Amino acid sequence: MKYQEIKCPSCESNKCETLYHYKDNIEVNQAEFFFNTNEVVCKICGFIYTNPAPVESLLEQYYGAKYLYSGGTLDYNLENRVNYLEKVRGSRNKLLEIGSGEGSFIRAVSRLGIEATGMEPNKESGAIYSSKHIDNDSLFDLVVSNHVLEHIVNPVEFLSQLHDCMLPKGLLIFEVPNLHMYGVYATAISHEHVSHFTPASLSYLMRRCGFEVLDLEYREVSRPLGFTVVAQKEENRVSSIIPSEYEVNKSYFLQAVSQVKKRENDYKNYVNSLIKSLSKKQNIVLWGANSIAIDICKCIPQLHHSQIIVVDSNKNRWKCELSKQYPIKINNPDYIKELKHEPIVTICAISWAQEITTQLLGLKVTDESIHIAPFDI
Repeated sequence: MKYQEIKCPSCESNKCETLYHYKDNIEVNQAEFFFNTNEVVCKICGFIYTNPAPVESLLEQYYGAKYLYSGGTLDYNLENRVNYLEKVRGSRNKLLEIGSGEGSFIRAVSRLGIEATGMEPNKESGAIYSSKHIDNDSLFDLVVSNHVLEHIVNPVEFLSQLHDCMLPKGLLIFEVPNLHMYGVYATAISHEHVSHFTPASLSYLMRRCGFEVLDLEYREVSRPLGFTVVAQKEENRVSSIIPSEYEVNKSYFLQAVSQVKKRENDYKNYVNSLIKSLSKKQNIVLWGANSIAIDICKCIPQLHHSQIIVVDSNKNRWKCELSKQYPIKINNPDYIKELKHEPIVTICAISWAQEITTQLLGLKVTDESIHIAPFDI
């Protein structure tokens, strides 16, 4: 992954301080990406972002190749998303969703009579409509985006493009992770998240790009770490004061970093406990071919690597390898039925733990052998 130095995406200052640096080796769709992430805080406004930032063309390749789960259970509250839209949209009826994924939200609002279009760069998503770019010939009075803006290197450019494709008085409805919740939900610290928002910083960016903020919602959200901003398109830039959040944002972020480091230690302790109860004839099954599975593999001694089996519900991943570092073939979960001895199973796809547990019980794996990865969110 190539990187380039950038100014603060919020206030454009070049004065920043490094808070956290880490590396990730991620393999998606048989392509390998090396992330060298440096999280910084702006000394002027307190905005936290990745600097140097990944080159956007390579980020597009990464997201275009990444697998999206399309199983039975969504990892967000669809009902909350739809209900909140209905509450605030008024008579507006032409909607664009940025990051439409597998299309669940588009289908839900279409049933309400809303004319809905989705934009999704991932070819594997199965979305109703997929496009990498906004069609400037189409104008919308509703633009919805859920947990997308934190992946954008240049949010000002992105919001300005949306402003150009919206009808007068059109609404933006954006949900993003709340930096001030990071101490509770440290999952938001990720190589994929290049911008970290607070209600004040996102409101400032909205106003800077020509939107008047109408509402901030913290309860009726689709994910517990998020908040939603509702902003209305105005023809001129809306006046706003640059936030001053350096101390408070730095404090929340460093608290989350300590949670990330604790999680790494929890993985080691978990694997040590697992190995103690493992017999030579048993297999270690990891359900979910994701970064959690890779992190657990890192903690398993080389002596036991031959006992590792990885399964995943996404049939597109079957017979692929977990990663180049751990070239373990990914299997259909039904493969568990072929094992002679009951395995010790770790659920790595934690958002679907309940659904997977039910499937495992159906595969005759007992409760005592089913564990959820110690991923303290």
